[in-house]
Amino acid sequence: MVYPYSSHNYQLRDWLSRAGIDSDNDVQIVVVPPVKMVDSLRQGDIDGYCVGEPWNSLAVEQGVGHMLVTGFEIWGSTPEKVFGVNSTWAEQNRGSYLAVIRALEQACKWVDNPANQTELLNILSQSDYLNCTVEQLVYGFGSVKPKGQFDWPMDAYQRFSGSDINKPLPSYALWIMAQMHRWHQLDHVTSLNDLAEQVYRKDLFYEALGLAQRNQASEWRLSAKEESTWLSSVASGKIRLHPEGILKGFDRFE
Repeated sequence: MVYPYSSHNYQLRDWLSRAGIDSDNDVQIVVVPPVKMVDSLRQGDIDGYCVGEPWNSLAVEQGVGHMLVTGFEIWGSTPEKVFGVNSTWAEQNRGSYLAVIRALEQACKWVDNPANQTELLNILSQSDYLNCTVEQLVYGFGSVKPKGQFDWPMDAYQRFSGSDINKPLPSYALWIMAQMHRWHQLDHVTSLNDLAEQVYRKDLFYEALGLAQRNQASEWRLSAKEESTWLSSVASGKIRLHPEGILKGFDRFE
């Protein structure tokens, strides 16, 4: 996978656990930069990998791998990247911080506009970025895949903008904290609710974009009883993301 603190790591481990595979003891998970994954697979240095497009399709195109499962099939539609700053910088540079949020939102809308795809792929193909051909990068921005069109739902493809796409979701912070705890990256947390709200700042997102705010804390905050069992319930599979993703909330099983 790409990084120990990445959605790819957590998705891979969660997927393996559903098949009864202990990702700490039954397999060896290592970090490989995305640009080196296809070659590492070809050379036999790794047996498989979990990464975003276009690196999956490139393995298929070059005849060295197959795509077994999509991230959408594991966690539904969920965020993959984050723009984060430390609180001190945010407080001391509030105007710049809000301006960057606005700039990112505009950039995401530009990326999602099909009229801009040629220019986008030409930029990303440069050696300072992904160092791929434009033809290869197309795999990451549409339904065309090597050896035909895979029967994936449109929700499985990358989306960069939309009403809820880039909005910080404290409910997702609860899920990620549970994964970090499950895989030995997070120790005791005094209050999951408070930490989620402290880090995933919806109020600043709304302020930056000039959007009306609604108090929706009750929609995601855990009750005292839920908070006391949240980490263990996620680890045991009693709580899972909804199959369509975080915007649909969580499914609970007894």
